[in-house]
Parts: sequence; C-alpha cells; structure tokens
Amino acid sequence: MCNALRMRVADLCIIKLFIHLQNIKTMSAGKLVVGVVAGVALGAVLGILFAPDKGSSTRNKISKKRNDLTDELEKKFNKFVDKFSKKFEDLQDETTDMVDEIKAKAEGAVGK
Repeated sequence: MCNALRMRVADLCIIKLFIHLQNIKTMSAGKLVVGVVAGVALGAVLGILFAPDKGSSTRNKISKKRNDLTDELEKKFNKFVDKFSKKFEDLQDETTDMVDEIKAKAEGAVGK
C-alpha cells in the first residue's frame, strides 16, 4: 500500500507540474528551467522520504521516473517548438505578403 501511495504522490506531482507548464503563456527560459528542476527535486525528495524499499530499489525507481519525466519533457518541448515554428512561419508569410502589397501600391503610385 505504501509503495502504491508513494508512486501515486509522485505521479500527481509530475502531472501538476505539466499542467502548470501548459497553463503558462509566457515564461522566460530561466524560470522554466528553475521550475522543472524544482519539480524534479521535489518528486525525488518525496519519493525518497516515503520509500520503505532498499536503496537500490529506490534508486532504480528514481531513475525510471527521471527517464519518464525526461521523455515527457522532450515531447512537450518538441510540441512547443513545432507550434512556435508554425506561428513564426505564418507571421513570415503575412509579412512577405504585406511587403509585396506595399511594393505594388508604391510602384502603382510612381507610375501615375
């Protein structure tokens, strides 16, 4: 029962961290890194504090959680980069269209 409870607490901490990261619209890279590191540290400390297992078993569990968190964070980061790239490309296309339109108007005005 203790192991299940401990794993549930760790899972809830990780889920809460990801929900928090998704709700943040603008955040500096430094604050993001600090938040992620703090979340990982908190999860590790809670896991160790509630761990009645042997040290090797606890280390293996922490390592697995770290790997899971790293994979999930990588997915979230890639999703963020993809969204940012798409918005940047859209903005670039809009800007190019506006520049072309302004050039056409300027050339039409000079031609009159």
